[in-house]
Amino acid sequence: MIIHNKPVVVYDIEVFPNVFTCTYKDTETDSIDTLEISERTNDLTELIRLFNLNIMFCGYNNHHYDDVIINYIIDFYPKMKNMPYWQIVRSLFNLSNVIIKSEEGNTDRFKKWKYANFFESIDLLTMLFSSKLRVGLKRNASHYALS
Repeated sequence: MIIHNKPVVVYDIEVFPNVFTCTYKDTETDSIDTLEISERTNDLTELIRLFNLNIMFCGYNNHHYDDVIINYIIDFYPKMKNMPYWQIVRSLFNLSNVIIKSEEGNTDRFKKWKYANFFESIDLLTMLFSSKLRVGLKRNASHYALS
């Protein structure tokens, strides 16, 4: 898929206390890959390279979460590249918690990265026509798992 003359890469990140992952799929080649920062490996530099490519990133609710985390990583890359993996992951996990707890709308603590434009992305959630359909994937998944 091409949008604005750029190939589209669909991506999703996960942030845990001991691991960060970014899984992405190139819609042109159908190749899927995962970059990781953990005890096993530190793909921080590869992550920065990926988000510096001239491509369009696509996600679900990424403007409110994933993009914020990636913008933070890009902004602090000069410092992070010299940190041990656990320090990077802890920093990302702390930011993730701040974002999740700010669902009431207070984005002051991370608005610098929420509104940064370090890469181009589209958010499928914001493209939905009906606001009633705008629910998080994890919320839907847990609803169906309990049914």
